Amino acid sequence: MASPWTAHAWAILLLVAPLLWLLRARRSALVLLIPLAWASLVTVPVLLPRAASQGPRALRVVSMNVLIGNRPTAEAMRWLRETDADAVGFIEFSSPWQRAMEAADLPWKYSSFHVDDQGAGGIALYSRYPLRAAEAGLGSLGRFHRVDAIVETPEGPVRVFVVHPVPPMRTGLARARNGEIAEIAELCAASDLPTIVMGDFNETPFGAAYRAFIARTGFIPCRRVAGRAPTWPRRVMGDWTPVELGIPIDHCFVSPAFEPITFAVGPDVGSDHLPIVADVSRAK
Repeated sequence: MASPWTAHAWAILLLVAPLLWLLRARRSALVLLIPLAWASLVTVPVLLPRAASQGPRALRVVSMNVLIGNRPTAEAMRWLRETDADAVGFIEFSSPWQRAMEAADLPWKYSSFHVDDQGAGGIALYSRYPLRAAEAGLGSLGRFHRVDAIVETPEGPVRVFVVHPVPPMRTGLARARNGEIAEIAELCAASDLPTIVMGDFNETPFGAAYRAFIARTGFIPCRRVAGRAPTWPRRVMGDWTPVELGIPIDHCFVSPAFEPITFAVGPDVGSDHLPIVADVSRAK
């Protein structure tokens, strides 16, 4: 439960250890070198962007946790249109967002969704291309719905998941979240199609469940081309917070059939999360 704040702890240790040395508290400074070394091994690979694919864009996807109770604004809908995405995933999807998507003249004419106006269980996938075998349902371990669909792109079918594992607010929920992520990993590992998974994972690259997902699936995190790229919390109790102090819990993973080109954090859409936008190319 403390792992999301590994980068913050690393930054603090990086400042405190030299300061203690300068203040001649050198024994304390040397003791801090042990956790600093461990935090560096975990944090630095996440902070340093890796080389992006130079191939042509095959798909652009957007994932937005829009926050239950947050209504769509004209600015948010304008930004969404301007992304020119091929597929958009919504987390905490509610009736106002459904009505906004239906009322606007948008390119995403195909959809699969579950609306939840009472809690955080709403989920949706909107696509520029036709969907088949699309289902917005609960997994065997899930507390929130997820979308599992096949998108019929011009280059062939692509399986797309939009997911929202439960927030790890206490130890039992952390175990439940890990179980959900593991279940999603099994579905991905069993997929014969090129696959994209996106959503609010409620897990960071510093967590064991994140690493286990990659180990089980072999999928590539698109955020690796952008560094840490925090997305939450944009607001705490309604008050604005600096995104730089946040943590990266919104993700897009792709199967080895794809390679990430870009990964970007979008603007404030009134939620406690910032949206993400990922471009991917076909692997060579």
